[in-house]
Amino acid sequence: YPLEADSDRPEHLAVSSDLQQEITANVFSDEMSQALSSLSSDLRLIVLLTDVNDLSYDETAALLNIPLGTVRSRLSRGRNKLKQILLSNQSFQTTYRIRA
Repeated sequence: YPLEADSDRPEHLAVSSDLQQEITANVFSDEMSQALSSLSSDLRLIVLLTDVNDLSYDETAALLNIPLGTVRSRLSRGRNKLKQILLSNQSFQTTYRIRA
């Protein structure tokens, strides 16, 4: 279920990559913005909708017109990828006193 190719999704629900980048740049630290930007758009959108905008899995699935299982698997992959990226970032570890 690729988000970019979903022509059934209404235009007002389409989220451009420029808008996603603007949101992450204004809300998150540089390290987090870079980590989010490195995710594929499918994973980034799910993470932003559920973890930042606090939508439920069901709401996210309905909004994007994708199965609930797809939301769950993308969220899991997105969170794991973010964790890997952030834990490998020395600046992030130093700023937030995290040990890899």
